[in-house]
Amino acid sequence: MRKSISHFKFLLLRTLMWNNVVRFVYIAICLSGLQDSARLPLPPHLATGGCWQFLTNVALFFTCIAVGSRIAIDVANKKLWYYDQLDSMVTVAMLACAHLEFVVTVAYWVMLWVFPYSLNVDSFEVSLLLDLKIHLFPYIFLTIDASWNRYRSRRHSIVVAEAVLVVYWAVIEAHMWWCRGDGVTKFPYPFLSNASMGKRSVLLVLFGSLAAADYFAKKTFRRR
Repeated sequence: MRKSISHFKFLLLRTLMWNNVVRFVYIAICLSGLQDSARLPLPPHLATGGCWQFLTNVALFFTCIAVGSRIAIDVANKKLWYYDQLDSMVTVAMLACAHLEFVVTVAYWVMLWVFPYSLNVDSFEVSLLLDLKIHLFPYIFLTIDASWNRYRSRRHSIVVAEAVLVVYWAVIEAHMWWCRGDGVTKFPYPFLSNASMGKRSVLLVLFGSLAAADYFAKKTFRRR
């Protein structure tokens, strides 16, 4: 009996170590993508907004924080008296980031192939490698990680994801209102610049629906 328990603990420890090795590689790739994305020269109409005006960079930043926290929690393991609370919070953060990355992934690739001029194709020269690092790989990893570790779907995760989207949208709208008189500044994406306030609100609802779709998909998959 004791031998079986010891063997189980060994397998669990080895699994956690392997998970964290993969996560370290993942963070390295994502940080590299975030750094490369942040270094892209901005055209005059986007200069005042900086690199954080793009949802891609915002989602990737939160993803790196969530995964880094997951590694720290696993390393600390049960040594922290508030481990269970932290573990639950980090799980929610990981799932929320997956919902956000799903929005980024689907919206970007659909627009790139169907409506390319809705994006900043004329403002940036982005390599395929960078595209994959910031617009595809994050969601794939988070989904595999959630499945691998059998995270239970949490209602709080979709609430957090939707809150981030709303706050992001509000900040962008506030920034445009603040710069309304300079005659240069535009929304970070052409599809927003060409839309009225009403249409932008509809787009926000659409993006929120994408996040919700990922939440329900993961919830359904987890039940099987």
